[in-house]
Amino acid sequence: MATTVHMKVSPEDLSQLPKGGGERIPNPGIMVIFGASGDLTKRKLLPALFHLEQAGLLPKGQPSLGFMNPSEKWTPSPFMHSS
Repeated sequence: MATTVHMKVSPEDLSQLPKGGGERIPNPGIMVIFGASGDLTKRKLLPALFHLEQAGLLPKGQPSLGFMNPSEKWTPSPFMHSS
């Protein structure tokens, strides 16, 4: 049986990251996500990318391209969050 762990990271947590601690921002490139509508992308990949961006560890204007199963009906709702 799988266990799901929900984590929330506040701006205060991000402010405690070491500045210039050896992290290297990669050169810009296109990030390709296969299975973009899948559960793993929603639960793991997108939150991780969000936190990397918030910490300033992604290149500015990082483009991404997502592929999904063509049999699934696409709606933007899984990729958008309204506050």
